[in-house]
Amino acid sequence: CFIKKSVPTLAPQGAYIAALGRLTAGKGFEHLLQAFAGTVPHMPDVRLLFMGDGPLRSALEKQAHALRVGHAVDFYGFCPNPAQVLRQCLLFVLPSLYEGFPNALLEAMYEGAPCIAADCLTGPRELLGRDERGLLYPPGDAKALAHCMRRLYADAALRADLGRKAAEYAATFTEAQIFPQWLGAV
Repeated sequence: CFIKKSVPTLAPQGAYIAALGRLTAGKGFEHLLQAFAGTVPHMPDVRLLFMGDGPLRSALEKQAHALRVGHAVDFYGFCPNPAQVLRQCLLFVLPSLYEGFPNALLEAMYEGAPCIAADCLTGPRELLGRDERGLLYPPGDAKALAHCMRRLYADAALRADLGRKAAEYAATFTEAQIFPQWLGAV
């Protein structure tokens, strides 16, 4: 379920790429930083915003500085309701190396964010289709992720189309849609 609460404005000014999740191994955030470093020359006005916390935060902050993109990366920490931020982002990236059911991706889709996700064994493809409602790339492939990021950055019409299709599909997961299915199955 999506809980709608007011949240403090944490979105940076201008265009930004949003990432959401616990900063742990397996979430692939180190690959997102590598990809972002490869896109900065092509997208100098874009920032990367991490919403989430975890044991790898310090290592990721160090990696951002080592890649010389620390000036364009923000680590917000835990965000109890990221809806407002997701609604305003240029795009959302889920770089997980493995997933079950990716709630963060579904939340971004629900808010109409153009999404990119690693095509791990389960999860993202089921939600995004085969590049129908978002772009997929091979897990851990920072170059392919950077290509997807540059592609969406350069194509506003594609971003709008994917965001619209993602929101339409995510709406099928709301309480109003799911509860009758559950009750009918009982």
